[in-house]
Amino acid sequence: MALEEKADAAIVLSNRISQNGSLFPTGIEQKDTFLAESINETRARTESGLFLVYNGKADSLILSGGYADKTAPWTHAIAMAFHTRKLMYSETDPVPTTLEWFSLDSVSQLIFTKELIVKPKNMADLKIISHDYHVERIKTITEFVYGKDFKIEILGLETTPENRKMREGSERKSIETFKETFRGIAPANDEDIVSALYERHGLFIGKPRIDYPRPEECSLMNFL
Repeated sequence: MALEEKADAAIVLSNRISQNGSLFPTGIEQKDTFLAESINETRARTESGLFLVYNGKADSLILSGGYADKTAPWTHAIAMAFHTRKLMYSETDPVPTTLEWFSLDSVSQLIFTKELIVKPKNMADLKIISHDYHVERIKTITEFVYGKDFKIEILGLETTPENRKMREGSERKSIETFKETFRGIAPANDEDIVSALYERHGLFIGKPRIDYPRPEECSLMNFL
């Protein structure tokens, strides 16, 4: 991935968080290799996003993830926000950071970050951070959700060959499920895409539509 050009924002997509709300697996969670690795991935993605901002590769940070872990005390975005706050150089001049806390999976992360933050802030150049095994799925979703009017680079952090192989099947299945869910809808048709999310997506069917807060209400400084 080329990182020479500065983006409007680095979007960090969460994976899992610990039941204590941190980005570090507990002793019990460490016994579950898959879960522990997923929690560690969220921490690595978060730190990589902050690194991009501090190194002049992005103007701001977007932390994306809702209540996908029901035993945790808060959303993924809040967990990532706590972690980034600890790592920031300055308490008085923190990295511009916006939170998206409604999503429950990769599809809704990309839809809600666009609707809640990217569009209202008139962003056009984005870097999306995930892991290597996830890149193909994120590329498929992003091309559909964003269309051709945005400049987007996807950063896939390296994971182990064993982890990539373990996730291959589920990633392929998720791509097919995504295509079926949004079949017949034109790329970047925001209204139809959001409608399909609530009408066809298993995690959102029957849920009330989100009343999006203003972007300034999603600032890190409102939460910490």
